[in-house]
Amino acid sequence: MVQCFIMKRDARKLTHKELTELRKRGVASVQAGESPEVVARVFGISRMTIYNWLALYRRGRWPALDAKKRGGRPPKLDSKAIRWVYDTVTMKNP
Repeated sequence: MVQCFIMKRDARKLTHKELTELRKRGVASVQAGESPEVVARVFGISRMTIYNWLALYRRGRWPALDAKKRGGRPPKLDSKAIRWVYDTVTMKNP
């Protein structure tokens, strides 16, 4: 039987450690005999997500389920420019 685990927040907000643990628990539940549909409902994820996790597991076992660095927009300012803005705002009197 799947342990009751209801997502209290969006999975995109989970830390890498929490996301990895969620994936491993989901795959382990399916391996223990639960249907992917039941696991998806209990964990609060889509059916496609659990099937994607199972495919990752088949390709690379447990390490494949580890969360990877998320992409994102590169910063517009480098550290030198950020420092200049900070100093200008905090050190100067208007």
